[in-house]
Amino acid sequence: MRKVLVLVVAACLASVCGFALASCSSKSTTDNGPNTAPMIASVPPSESTPSVETTPVPPLPAGALLQVVRPDGTAKVFTVADLKALPQAGVNIGAKSYVGPKINDVLSAAAVSSYVELAVSGDSGRLSLQKDHVTGDTILAFTGANQVTLLAPNIEKSEWIIGAHLVQVQ
Repeated sequence: MRKVLVLVVAACLASVCGFALASCSSKSTTDNGPNTAPMIASVPPSESTPSVETTPVPPLPAGALLQVVRPDGTAKVFTVADLKALPQAGVNIGAKSYVGPKINDVLSAAAVSSYVELAVSGDSGRLSLQKDHVTGDTILAFTGANQVTLLAPNIEKSEWIIGAHLVQVQ
């Protein structure tokens, strides 16, 4: 009797698990047909989720290196020459020195007089910074030909934005 009960429970579990696996593998996350529940659960925003709203950003024009999008959606584009024409700051982190314009000087050149938060995107990802985390040592360092990296002593190296190309201002 006990063996039969165990087999029935095992068969039921296998059936339920098999059905669940089959439904996961037969539906894509983009299938929005009738009676289809999304396979990816939405996660409520947390403190680590950037709060700067992302809006569609046009691609950079040829020769441009960085685009600053103001809160009203208008943008200012910078070339390498534009960024090199701004006052340059030197920052020492560890045994290495970095040179580039301060992010606040870039924002001033883009006619941004105040902000609450910045979202900086680049080849290595996206970083959201509250204004009080942006210091005089937060720079866009020239780290390669036609490349800048957002860095600062108070930002972990793993969070630096290498190949920064977009600054969204909130």
